Amino acid sequence: MDFSTIKNQMEAKDGTGYKHVREIYADVRLVFKNAMKYNDERSDVHVMVKTLLAKFEEKWLKLLPKATEEETRRDEEEAEAQLALQCTQEAAHAKMMRDLRNEVYEVDMLYKSYEIRLLKDADWLCLSFAGGNNIKFFESRGI
Repeated sequence: MDFSTIKNQMEAKDGTGYKHVREIYADVRLVFKNAMKYNDERSDVHVMVKTLLAKFEEKWLKLLPKATEEETRRDEEEAEAQLALQCTQEAAHAKMMRDLRNEVYEVDMLYKSYEIRLLKDADWLCLSFAGGNNIKFFESRGI
C-alpha cells in the first residue's frame, strides 16, 4: 500500500474506490506502520513517520465524529431506500393478487353461467323426453 494507491482509490469514479472514510484511515495507517516496520527505529525515516502517524491520529480523532455522523446518515439512507424498494415490491404483489382475484372471479362467473345453462338444458331435456319431444330438443339445438 502506498499514498498514490490511496489517492487513486479516493478519486475512483467507477465504484471501485473507497466506500467509507474508515477504509482510507486504515490504509493510511498501514502505509505509516509499514514505513516504521521496514526502517530502523533510530533512522530519520522511522522517527519522521512516527511523528506523522501521531499527527495523523490526532487529526483523525477530530474527524471521527463527522465520519461517524456521515456513516450513520448513509446507513439511514440505505435503510430508507431498502424500505422504499420493499414497499414497491409489496405494492406490485398486491396489484398482481388483485388482478388474479379478478380473473378468478370472472372465470367463476363464467363457470356459474355455464352451470345454470346446463341445468336449464338438463331440465328441458328431462321434460322433453318425458313429454315425448325428443326430436324438438335436438332440432332446437341444431343437432
